[in-house]
Amino acid sequence: MAQLSLTDEGLLWTRVRRPSRNSPEWLSPKTLRTSAELRDALAELKKHMAAWSDSDD
Repeated sequence: MAQLSLTDEGLLWTRVRRPSRNSPEWLSPKTLRTSAELRDALAELKKHMAAWSDSDD
């Protein structure tokens, strides 16, 4: 549902727009530099995961 990679500037975070087993659609990556940004990104991911259902496959 999300990809993280470590860069010199911080964590590079990319989240799927819509889940798919074949080819998920990824949003533009953004760099998370602080723990607050990471916390907000995780809260956003949880919110989106709660809205997805099996029919989104």
